Amino acid sequence: MKKKKRRFNFKKLNIHLNIGTAIFGIIFIYLIITLILFATKKNIETYQVIAGPLSGNETYTALIVRDEEVVTSSSSGYVNYFINESSKISKNDVVCCVSESKDVNLNKTLDNSDYSEMRNLSAKASNSYDNVNYDDIYSLQYSLSNVMWDSEALMASAGNFYNASTDGIVSCYLDGYEYFTENDLTSDMGQNKGYNSERLNNQDKVEVGTELYKIVKSETWTIYFPITDAQTLSLASIQNLDVKVKFLTDNNTETGKLSFLTNGEQRFGKITLTSGMYRYIDERFIDVEIVSNIQTGLKIPVSSVVTKDFYTVPSSYLTQQEGEDGLLKETRGKDGTNTTSFVPVTVYESVMPEGAAEELYYIDKSLFDEGDIIIKPDSNTRYTIRDTATLEGVYCVNKGYAVFRKIEILDKNNEFCIVKERTSYGLSLYDYIVKDGTSVDENDIVA
Repeated sequence: MKKKKRRFNFKKLNIHLNIGTAIFGIIFIYLIITLILFATKKNIETYQVIAGPLSGNETYTALIVRDEEVVTSSSSGYVNYFINESSKISKNDVVCCVSESKDVNLNKTLDNSDYSEMRNLSAKASNSYDNVNYDDIYSLQYSLSNVMWDSEALMASAGNFYNASTDGIVSCYLDGYEYFTENDLTSDMGQNKGYNSERLNNQDKVEVGTELYKIVKSETWTIYFPITDAQTLSLASIQNLDVKVKFLTDNNTETGKLSFLTNGEQRFGKITLTSGMYRYIDERFIDVEIVSNIQTGLKIPVSSVVTKDFYTVPSSYLTQQEGEDGLLKETRGKDGTNTTSFVPVTVYESVMPEGAAEELYYIDKSLFDEGDIIIKPDSNTRYTIRDTATLEGVYCVNKGYAVFRKIEILDKNNEFCIVKERTSYGLSLYDYIVKDGTSVDENDIVA
């Protein structure tokens, strides 16, 4: 019995094409592929090149020592000053007077110039006001009082007058450090424990031997600060050199010569300065920053640094075509004939080996194979490429793919390098580089 053949009835096949379902399916497939690519791609972290020193500078609390002469009273009575605090005076100028009577009327009738001077003093004090430094208020009070004294009436009164023995700057702040020597340095000096300064004011009662004022006789001054063994090591490279000192009180800087000294078991830094003393005439302890990191440049992570091999060729083989540098490469065809082609190259480095007749140029190895022959321009002289040399660099990714950039390291620590700026085929400020140089190869795409 024959089996009947079953026929497929195409009419009974109903196909419903839903365009929305199709689009959703395409999007779903795209998302799956994207997730797979994201999960399998390299995680490339980049770093933006910045400029600066290798590390921050350390700060210290320093003791200020000046050439100070203290003047004491030879009689008892009431002191009255003819000069303002921190005023510059000349030799033989009258500084103050000590008289027996306190009741002498020393106030004078003020004129317009007096009022103008008082306004200027008040404005200056207002601009420099500091909530922490209350002595500024007393200095203003002292200066305003001096404007009001009638110096002629005071000069006519009985008393002992004190004239400046030398040119200098007068200060009525006294703290006992006027007699300081290097033998007095102590390890806890920088902690400023128990420090106290006092000043005399107009019409204060004084006795014989009372300190009246001091004259700072020179613009040369010295700061001392205790240092640890580690700090000594970090400062050793600038010992006996001119260094920059930043004063954290006002962020001004001065330059002086750094030296070391030891008192007992404690080592100290010592910097002698020749200007700027006047700004800190009423300071004894001051916070400073020693600018020891003098090596500056482009700052990059150590992890970014890689090495790359290059072929070296004599400089005389380099030629140009249409303004582009390149080499003439000789190739032998299957028929035995030689042809010459121009290969554009970038010269990453040029060196003059000892005893050599000409420079060697570093060119990218990917452009040639070992054993390739190049021809010197306008000559039949040939050179076989085989010698190599290594350069340090990083991979720059400004254009979205890894490009080798040569670097010259000036200084480094465990984390960062300082590299030279504006080098040929090197880095520029704000370039983006691969943080882990071993994670990519030349021309890898970095998303």
